[in-house]
Amino acid sequence: MPPDDAAVFFGALSSFGADLDAREEVVIAGGTSIGSLWFEGHEEGPGYTLSSDGGLTLGANVGDQEHIIAVADWYRSRETRIFAPTISIHSTAASTVRISNQSLAGLLISGQPTGINDPLATGSTFGIGSHKLQIRGGSMTHIASGLTGTGRIDVDTDRTQLILNANNSGWTNGSLNIVGHAIAVIKNSGALSATTTVNQFVTETELNPRSANGTLMLRSTLDTAPNGLTLAPKEIYVFSQGAGRSTNIDNPSGSDYRKAAGFSGAIYNDSGDNTISSAIKHSNPQFSALFPTWFYSRSGNLKLTGKIDIESSMFMKDGQGVITLTYADNVQFPDQGNKGTGGTQIVMGELRIENSHWALSGGFNAELSFATTLLLSGGVLGLGVDTHFTRKVSDGGWENGALPAGSVKWIGARGGFLARGTTEKTVNLTVSHGPPISSSVDNVTAGGRVNWHKGGFMGSWEHRFADKDTINMQNGGRLVLGSETYEGFLHWKNDIYFGNHAQFQAEYEALLADAGLDTNSRYTNQRVIEIQEGVAQMEGALSGEGFGLVKTGEGLLRLTSSASSYDGGTRIEAGALQGDVNNLNFTNLRLAGGVYMPNMKNRANEVFTVSLGTGNGEFRWLGSGGFAAGESSTTIRIGTDPESSLSWEDEHFLSDGSELILGHSLSSATLTWDKALETNGTQTVRVARGRLDSVDYDAVLNQSVSGTGLVIVGDGRLAMRAANALNTFSVRGATVTLNEAGALPGILVGGVLTGTQIFVRESGTLTLDNRTTDLAGRLGANSTLTLDGGTFRYRKGSGSGARDTETLGTLKLEGGSNTIAIEATGAMVLEFAGFDRNDDERATLDLISEAVFSPTGVRLQLPNAQNAFGDFGNMSPWATVNGTDWVSQDANGTITQLADYVTAAPGATWTTTSNINIGNTNRTLDQSRAVRSLRMGSGELNLAAGRTLTVDSGGLLFANGAAGKISGAGSLTTASGGTLYAHVYGSGSGGATAEINARITGGIDFVKAGPETLRLTSDGTSSFRNIYVHGGRLELDLGANGRINTTGKIIVGDRSGTDVLRLPKYNNQLTGERHIVLRGGNYGAGVLEFALKPAGLPGTTAFAGTTHRLKTLEVQGQGVIDFRGGEVGMANYLYIDELIIGVGSKLTIRNWFEGEDYLLVHRSKYDEYRYTDPSGLNGGILANTNQRVEFEGYSFLYIAHYNEDYYEVTPFPRQMATYFPEPSTYGAILGATGLGLLLWRRHKPRRPNQE
Repeated sequence: MPPDDAAVFFGALSSFGADLDAREEVVIAGGTSIGSLWFEGHEEGPGYTLSSDGGLTLGANVGDQEHIIAVADWYRSRETRIFAPTISIHSTAASTVRISNQSLAGLLISGQPTGINDPLATGSTFGIGSHKLQIRGGSMTHIASGLTGTGRIDVDTDRTQLILNANNSGWTNGSLNIVGHAIAVIKNSGALSATTTVNQFVTETELNPRSANGTLMLRSTLDTAPNGLTLAPKEIYVFSQGAGRSTNIDNPSGSDYRKAAGFSGAIYNDSGDNTISSAIKHSNPQFSALFPTWFYSRSGNLKLTGKIDIESSMFMKDGQGVITLTYADNVQFPDQGNKGTGGTQIVMGELRIENSHWALSGGFNAELSFATTLLLSGGVLGLGVDTHFTRKVSDGGWENGALPAGSVKWIGARGGFLARGTTEKTVNLTVSHGPPISSSVDNVTAGGRVNWHKGGFMGSWEHRFADKDTINMQNGGRLVLGSETYEGFLHWKNDIYFGNHAQFQAEYEALLADAGLDTNSRYTNQRVIEIQEGVAQMEGALSGEGFGLVKTGEGLLRLTSSASSYDGGTRIEAGALQGDVNNLNFTNLRLAGGVYMPNMKNRANEVFTVSLGTGNGEFRWLGSGGFAAGESSTTIRIGTDPESSLSWEDEHFLSDGSELILGHSLSSATLTWDKALETNGTQTVRVARGRLDSVDYDAVLNQSVSGTGLVIVGDGRLAMRAANALNTFSVRGATVTLNEAGALPGILVGGVLTGTQIFVRESGTLTLDNRTTDLAGRLGANSTLTLDGGTFRYRKGSGSGARDTETLGTLKLEGGSNTIAIEATGAMVLEFAGFDRNDDERATLDLISEAVFSPTGVRLQLPNAQNAFGDFGNMSPWATVNGTDWVSQDANGTITQLADYVTAAPGATWTTTSNINIGNTNRTLDQSRAVRSLRMGSGELNLAAGRTLTVDSGGLLFANGAAGKISGAGSLTTASGGTLYAHVYGSGSGGATAEINARITGGIDFVKAGPETLRLTSDGTSSFRNIYVHGGRLELDLGANGRINTTGKIIVGDRSGTDVLRLPKYNNQLTGERHIVLRGGNYGAGVLEFALKPAGLPGTTAFAGTTHRLKTLEVQGQGVIDFRGGEVGMANYLYIDELIIGVGSKLTIRNWFEGEDYLLVHRSKYDEYRYTDPSGLNGGILANTNQRVEFEGYSFLYIAHYNEDYYEVTPFPRQMATYFPEPSTYGAILGATGLGLLLWRRHKPRRPNQE
């Protein structure tokens, strides 16, 4: 051991050797004292782990502002870890000491790495005494041991991060100060004790906060704080230029100079629903008026319940997430609420007000004496209290558009209000016409008419100005409204005058001329109202000359005034628009992506007749669009001729490729489309599911559809009640019911009836409903019904005369998990003319009925000669009944459920013709045996070491997924390399779990089917060809020595829902080809999920990062990578040699956090990934123009150097910090300290235990 005040230098190692994840493990004796620890790394070599089983004391005789720990790595080297149950700073150390990390990899300081000492529990401590500990270096330092002492911690220098992830109740009367664009990340509710202050000393000269303050960041994750954080330090001080680092903001190239400088928030919510109950104060009132104070929420909801007093600074809300303010000490006196006399600006996302309207500085009212201004420059104000919002706007006609005291002003691309909660909220702006008449009389009109783009409402045209080659129109963009719930909608009371377009145009041309610009340009003739979510009811009249209304946003806008009179038309681009009792008969209605919801108040017959054309009161399609019912059933009739049909490409109707949209998510009734349709090719009808489950159908097609093909998509429920003549008919996502006269008999070709080709895909459902009308031949006898991750449902007619046989065409299983459901009382036969199955896609089928499948009950029937469901004697491994039994086919082609099970213990009755049923008993395999199929209940089958169970058919059914288990050190396989089908069923809630602990051998295909979870937990190697996750979850929860070896692909998803593959919890347990395909559809995703390590594993309970290497990751449709469980210092790493994302596909990165997760792609494909074509409209899969990869909560993609083989993909740029000395200067620095120097170098790193 070196002297107790020595500086110990661990030199860089430039090669991993055979193990690419090797670490240099150094163990020191407990009770050791060392002056300082210095670590050097190399991007092509391993990082260091230094561990002790006893106390470690640092800093003996270290001078003022000298290092006790320093990581002097290459900027892309591996993580450095220091483990000891107790760490303390020596009493002889100077009052101020430092920890610096220069690498972009994390420095972790924690308890023992064995899991014995949980770093979140008492006993694993880092005692700072009364010292001032400086955290520097420009990268991430993670202290996961509990802090003790009374000292102070300063986090300083650009890009430096300190992560606190422990209960620091032993740190009393301490202070955390964050400056210089640094960040303190809080991941534990106890990280800041009730006696700790934040930023109490940021005004000290040595910290120099005027140039750049830091950020207090809250991050609650699944592994550390799944229910969110609640912080209650003594006080939190914020500086008005409070910043964080430039790379952590959503748009570093934003036009706002403050954002461009990198101000991400004095307080920043990175994830989760978190609460700060402490008072928040301005740290330096002297400078509070100079800069705004930024509060940023990237995602989740940050609730600030303590008093906020930022003096004369402006409260700036930024980020896509929510910040909620609740404080009001005495609701009768506004000066007792939150204070910020510089006003409030909402740049992005939502600022929500709860408990009292005085939680917003200045409140909701138009009081004379309170002059704070609310600026809406991109975000919305959430109204969580019942107080009406009545702040002022100007009429735009006095003192050159001067703003009155207590005003609200729109200054950006969008802004407005959302009603929160279940009660209705009201916005009724007060219009100011000039200065106050007297000290007690204001010159205002409560609820008066507001002028668009005047006086602060949607901008301030009167403040426009021109400069050389530039103009500033002072525009306010879109008016944003909405609500959280249907019942608690938003009322807008004011009349709105859109303006006179000719006047605006003339003034606009004059403005262009003043700037020396081409005057051949037009001022917009549209006024845009966006309903972000929920419902907004606009009760004021809309008027204007030369302007039209554009409705955007997914929510519902109700226009209830009958006095509206604008003349520029009405365009519905998204969501739903409902008119007044006259249904907006003064304007032409244009469907361009949204739906119109007729007002049926004065229409007792429930019929809304639509005239197509360009006149007032008429409709025309400019793209996709349609209609939805409101709160009463509504029938849509086009024109006055009930016998005529409407065709795609007809004048004013849908163009080729545009969708007819029926229904809306906020509809409360059924919409009936009462017009025959001709597709003129293959066309699409989209059906949206309404808000009430009690409504049987969201939409009805009452007349026939004919033509080449029809595709029904969406999440809604559609009834078709006429005979249709179509070549092809497809259902994706939606539920389609043929009832009454509804049928798909086929189409006449040369006088011969050709059956319709029917496809049910992507969780779609097709139902034949004979309960009311028992109609034979709804599907033609020569049709083909193809299921590809779909459901076919049959409802038998009611009454004594109901038919008990339905003749159908050919049934084809194309791929994925499929279902046939029969609702019948008594006997019911579905007689198919033929059967086909795509074995290459490993399609599966589950037959469902509450009735019993039997030769005299409910059953399927196939031609005698077709042994479709008897691949192995009397069963097929891919077909089940009710998720509890195997399908069985007899010699007559009758398909029922298998009843021939062997329930005896392993022995002579276990043969290749035996269908074994373990049930709820526990069995042990007596010797290697071969059986036909295996059915598990909640019991356990133990395959002892050296014994193999061969399931000849490959049929494995966990009929009760709650507890079924195949255990033991033996193996499970199939005969002749056949596919193993593991069906896992339970309650259907997704909460049941089955387990296979034995090895699966033979290099076979493996299919996980059924909605529940299957865990593979072997501690040995399982060998597969391909793995298919058709449904539910497949969790590779292997033991430390376990491996999953594949020679083909792992395909996650069948496009019919969200299917999950959970990666192993230990490093690199996937071997072989390692080719994963995420195959999600429009109604679900294929998800690749990192594991969360439970307690007792190598590492500790807090650290669960794992490393996985894939040769290929391919995305077909919707794919998700869900990073979970990583921590700074023990991060998740995903290496991808080749990333393939098909056209129209998208990869979403979820739960990614800087330093906790690394997404790495091989450098060989860089040019292909980043290519952008000359038009700028298309490019490689990692080009921002393409957006095939999205990090949730961020908008951009960046690729940065990681090492000579890989690039790192991030949502913001990560740059090398340069605040630390170059390696060549270490000797001089260490020599200057007067301390001894011990050098540690090894040329061949040891292979560590697996972590």
